[in-house]
Amino acid sequence: MKYLIYHVTTPLGFSADIMTDAGKKEPTYADLVIDEEMRIMEMEKAGFKVLKDVPNVVPAPQSVPQATTQSQEHHCATCGNLMIYKEGISAKTGKPWKGWFCSEKGHEVQWLK
Repeated sequence: MKYLIYHVTTPLGFSADIMTDAGKKEPTYADLVIDEEMRIMEMEKAGFKVLKDVPNVVPAPQSVPQATTQSQEHHCATCGNLMIYKEGISAKTGKPWKGWFCSEKGHEVQWLK
């Protein structure tokens, strides 16, 4: 499964990522971008500012991260890439977790308490 990720600024000024899968189990790149202009117009009509003209295409995550209100930027200590804030509930322990994740696999997560 592939997703498009739009990096946006919310109407309240927070940074967020919006994911879309084109409603298909195994979408092609063409499936994902076919309605891209309409998606961007709808996001802007709702008060969001899309930060990049071309969204990222990435594999589907194990679980979809929940929406957050983190507004700070964090950079990976290993590669310097901008990190993404995620939070959720552990399937194994049932306890909440949150942290900053690099887009490169294997780089250290900055866990938050």
